Amino acid sequence: KAAKAAPRLFLDKVVVRKERKGHGGKTVTVVTGIAPAFLESMCGELKRALGCGARIEAGAVVLQGELVERTVALLEGKGATRVVRGG
Repeated sequence: KAAKAAPRLFLDKVVVRKERKGHGGKTVTVVTGIAPAFLESMCGELKRALGCGARIEAGAVVLQGELVERTVALLEGKGATRVVRGG
């Protein structure tokens, strides 16, 4: 028997990018490509793991600070297959 597929945590492509525009000159790291059902839990998890502030904005997780490399490593550890840096 085929096992029931577990709900997917990530969409096909996860994009992690740095952004400054519209954040009061502060650098933030924006993560898109997380399944909508898991946005809340991933936001909390990233916040704890990276020790930074985080919020959900327009279906993306916005992390305070320049955390692209650490975020990519964390997401790959969680099982994201296609993680892309930048726009």
